[in-house]
Amino acid sequence: MNFCSYALYFFYLFLLPIYVIPDSNKIKVSKTEFDSTFSQVFIFKGSSHIVAIDPSKNLAYSSTNEGVDWKPIDSIPKGSAHYLFDHPFDTNTLFILSDSTTHFITKDAGKTWASFKVPHKPFLKSQSVLSFNAARVGYIIYM
Repeated sequence: MNFCSYALYFFYLFLLPIYVIPDSNKIKVSKTEFDSTFSQVFIFKGSSHIVAIDPSKNLAYSSTNEGVDWKPIDSIPKGSAHYLFDHPFDTNTLFILSDSTTHFITKDAGKTWASFKVPHKPFLKSQSVLSFNAARVGYIIYM
């Protein structure tokens, strides 16, 4: 190989990728300020949807664009969002537990939320308020 071949090889190997990489691969950073830090954050796998809990107001927030914009989840009353529990066997399901007998669930990665009632308040001092069944995904033990 002569010098021109080496120079061309060097150009294709090291310099051309610098000019070919599109701007869409650049990392974008955005900043949103809140009155307090989130106590829990959950990112749905394979989605740009994020759910977080503000413990100072017990408020659930949602972002549909990877955290650029945030808004309170309208279907969850203010002051009732205390804990997030993800379903270990269903990546689209997330629970938001309150300190009362009414709790909230999404089965579509946070797009819609439904409330459900149980006869007793959760024992929130326990780490395992919800226990899940791998064989029967819809079966959940509530403590």
